[in-house]
Amino acid sequence: MGKKRLSEYEIEVGKILETDGTHSPLVRCWVASEAGKAFQIHCNVDRKQRKGGVAVSTWIDGRAIEGNLLLGPEEKHVVDEGLMVGVKRVRPYRFENIIVTDDESVAAPGSANPDVGELELQFRAYDELEDDQPDENPVWEFAADPGVGTSIMHEKDKKHIGHNVQFGKAIRGSRKYDAYVIEPAMLEKSIIVTFKIRYRPKDTLRSLGVYSTYHPLRSVTRQNVLLGNPEGFGAQPLLLHEATTIRVKARSLRYRGGE
Repeated sequence: MGKKRLSEYEIEVGKILETDGTHSPLVRCWVASEAGKAFQIHCNVDRKQRKGGVAVSTWIDGRAIEGNLLLGPEEKHVVDEGLMVGVKRVRPYRFENIIVTDDESVAAPGSANPDVGELELQFRAYDELEDDQPDENPVWEFAADPGVGTSIMHEKDKKHIGHNVQFGKAIRGSRKYDAYVIEPAMLEKSIIVTFKIRYRPKDTLRSLGVYSTYHPLRSVTRQNVLLGNPEGFGAQPLLLHEATTIRVKARSLRYRGGE
């Protein structure tokens, strides 16, 4: 597959009601997953439309990935290569088949992770870090449990899912990440946009009527983005990488080369 970019389908723009009563933009879409393929998440942020930095938080099948990817005020592109297991070592995200069983001693009905099949990216603004310098003596904390999602699921819970995300073998990452410390308060009430990317095998998307409903880019105004319809969805489709009206351009997913 090389570094093939995955197309987005049935793209919807809506809003999320925050705890303080304000609304932040939400973009949802589908992508076609392929078992055995490792992928990266590419994100672009238009630096002309922001003053400080941007932190990108990632959830894979409902599980928060440790740490945030940070873009400084002068940066516009960052790649989430996978779970960091060292300063320059990552375990790539990889789509894998879910094993289905009718043996309740192996997987009980109703025990499946309800968030399997969804990737979530949340972009938050933060003020520029003091002197924009990394910690001299950072304390690295890596996930003790590398597992993500559910590899075995009872047949009653499958619900046209098909795939989940696991981690591949550790490899050398393409860049060394400096360690910064950001207090949680720095990221409060500062959501720029949230992306929810639902993935399924291509045949499943076709059976759900999703794969055949891909639309080219249409014009989306700020009113569409902030208001949408009363339910928050139903605005015109919007390609993630062209979402300039919500100040973030997010390239969806790309397969790693040679995987």
